[in-house]
Amino acid sequence: MKGIGMNLIKSFGLSALFGIVFSNLAFAEQHAPISGVFLTELADEGSVSVLRIEPGTQSQLRVGDILQTYVPTGESIGSISELSEIVNREQGYGLSVFPFSVVRNDMMWVVTLTLP
Repeated sequence: MKGIGMNLIKSFGLSALFGIVFSNLAFAEQHAPISGVFLTELADEGSVSVLRIEPGTQSQLRVGDILQTYVPTGESIGSISELSEIVNREQGYGLSVFPFSVVRNDMMWVVTLTLP
């Protein structure tokens, strides 16, 4: 989003950037694979970023985190559908705590998300 946003501001002004942000928010809400955490795909990076977290959600994720892998299996997360498949599969095994590696402030972190 960084590169896209800067190009939009230069080319079309700030209102175009806000249009993209709100468009991504609507898309993420429609396709959010995990309760309380809303995500967007970063098309230019081929990854998934945390857009918003609902109050009361049990998570070490932070807004802006970019999900990299599901730690137990080492599976890369490059799209919301891949993330959704992992979470659905693991919930089928009865799991409710999900550890992910994420990029936060240009550093790698391991964080957990707990689902009800």
